Amino acid sequence: MKNFGVNFDYDRKVTFLDGPVPPESDWLLDRVASTIDLPSDRLSELLITQYPPGAGINWHRDSRPFETVVGISLGADSALQLRPVVKSGERSPITKLIAEARSMYVLDGPARTQWMHRVPPVDAERYSITIRSLRPGWEAQES
Repeated sequence: MKNFGVNFDYDRKVTFLDGPVPPESDWLLDRVASTIDLPSDRLSELLITQYPPGAGINWHRDSRPFETVVGISLGADSALQLRPVVKSGERSPITKLIAEARSMYVLDGPARTQWMHRVPPVDAERYSITIRSLRPGWEAQES
């Protein structure tokens, strides 16, 4: 996993700068920004994750300081599961989608704040590029 731009420190509950976003990715940020109708300077984090066969990511919501979350799926197709956030011990229905190679998904609004998501273990190597905007009012600190 490699993170550029803003990151979140779970212990201190603060956002911090984690190295600049490489200028070689400007074209990608511009394309994502125009697709989701958001100024590219609002896109503050770029995260690249490799999922070898058998790897996945557990149920979660992205950190509170982040607003819009864009995922770009590369390599093998992968399942993406979503479920509403419920009280501990309760069960909720799971919605299953396929994140096809070279596809993009956006988590914003209620999908971002009221739903959790996960990627179950993958069958073949997959990469994801996650791009996040920082919620207004959150400022990144120097690390």
